[in-house]
Amino acid sequence: NELLYKGLEEAKAAAELARAEGKQALQEERHAASKREELQRQDQADRCKDSQEISLNLLKRASETEQQHRQGLADVAGKFEQQFTKAAVPVGAPKLLPDKHQEAAKEAQ
Repeated sequence: NELLYKGLEEAKAAAELARAEGKQALQEERHAASKREELQRQDQADRCKDSQEISLNLLKRASETEQQHRQGLADVAGKFEQQFTKAAVPVGAPKLLPDKHQEAAKEAQ
């Protein structure tokens, strides 16, 4: 009887130990899962930040390119206007600056 009682006590102690180890393993697994989730969230946030930086850089480059194109068009328009103004001066007419030429044309009208 005493041997049976002693075996029962050992079985209870082993069950308690197994239960405690199971709880600890479960807590460790939960902690590990929480860490994985946090790392995944951080990784996702980093990727979003990288994506935003890339988009911002692309927008800046597009804006710079647009500005260069506008400047190029303005340069071409200015050269065209110079050529047109030069061509509009009659042969043998005194060479006047464009502003003076325009003033002289207005006075003539």
